[in-house]
Amino acid sequence: KIQDSGGNVIGVVFYYYDPGSSKEYGSLYYDINGNKLGIGCNSGCTLTDPYTGVSKKVVEPKSKQTKIKTKTKEKIDKIKIYDETKDLEEDDEEEEDDVESGNTYETLLKFLDKDNTNKEGFGSSRKCSEHLINELPSEFQEDAKLVKAYFKKGPNGKYRVRYCVGIETSDEGTVYIDSYSGKAGNGIDKRVTVLKAGHRWQAESADGTCPYDETGRYNRGKVLKIKIIGE
Repeated sequence: KIQDSGGNVIGVVFYYYDPGSSKEYGSLYYDINGNKLGIGCNSGCTLTDPYTGVSKKVVEPKSKQTKIKTKTKEKIDKIKIYDETKDLEEDDEEEEDDVESGNTYETLLKFLDKDNTNKEGFGSSRKCSEHLINELPSEFQEDAKLVKAYFKKGPNGKYRVRYCVGIETSDEGTVYIDSYSGKAGNGIDKRVTVLKAGHRWQAESADGTCPYDETGRYNRGKVLKIKIIGE
């Protein structure tokens, strides 16, 4: 709209795209009777809606638009495939968590009940423990460790060494089994219940039917140092 100094509408202006113009647009002015006016406002009138030219929007050829749409669709499909695969992997992990592991302490006890390591005579607790590791079922053997403990039976006594086997179980963590019964053999499989530097070595029968007592049955002296052989 075109208004005079008094605010009265005296005409209108039309804008059109003009690629030959530096501003890329042109304009036509008409009075209220439809008569064409000269370019620009006459003295004493102002435009109520000033216009700023905007460059013509570039329209990509249809062939190029098709390529862009195809690539976009491929990206979306890849994202969908990735998300679905991720969900499947998470489901697999959840199912694995539900599967009960076979290396429980109860499974270990069943093996020890059939195994004869504790009934054989060995020259040292190390040879006995190494033999036990070799006899373990595969689910226990892979993570089994040979453990060496230094201890003293009295404050002035000479330190001694005792070997046992550290075995990983899924329900009770690491358990320590001592099957050594001296050169004569015919002993029992013992579970070391306390194996910590600065504390007294304590053990009981692996199946819990014969616990340690105040007389020191199955017990050693104070543990000075523990070493995992091979680490």
